[in-house]
Amino acid sequence: MHQALYNAALYNRKTQYQKFGHSVDYFEQQNCLPAFKEVWTEYKALGSQALQATLKRVDLAFLRFFGGLGGYPKLKTISKMLAYKSDEAGGFYLESPTRQLKPSQRCAKCWELKPKTLADRVHICQHCGHQEDRDVNAAQVNLIWARGQELSSPAAESPSSTSRGSMKQLGALKRQKLQASSEAEITRRKLSG
Repeated sequence: MHQALYNAALYNRKTQYQKFGHSVDYFEQQNCLPAFKEVWTEYKALGSQALQATLKRVDLAFLRFFGGLGGYPKLKTISKMLAYKSDEAGGFYLESPTRQLKPSQRCAKCWELKPKTLADRVHICQHCGHQEDRDVNAAQVNLIWARGQELSSPAAESPSSTSRGSMKQLGALKRQKLQASSEAEITRRKLSG
């Protein structure tokens, strides 16, 4: 829902300026929230502060753009919002490489691949005999893959098409770089002294 609000606020600013020459700011959008929640009633369940924070992110994106610190704000995709929200909550977001992993075709117990059509709603593995609802089995495959990423090297990158890593992974990379630079400095001092 935050992604949709972010995109709507971005679109509102763009069209108001293009069509009417009117620059919309954070306070104008914030003041529209009560009317917005009357029309889009599903947003009533969310706290006003959470919605204001989403509008503030739009405002900051425009401030960065006009300050020469970033490109023009772009519409948010679900995966970017999930990654952002996960990081904000202290977690991390992994996007499984579904084209390579093929979770709806793979057995969660023995990892065997078995092609299925969309009409096949139950996963029945001919190799190990495992039977499960197709969607449940696919979710289990994704979970097993994610746990494997979690257990692998802390510096491992997600094989997704984007270059996102968890905060834990980024911290580990930073520590490795600091340690390597410290070791290089010690070696340099020994050689020069």
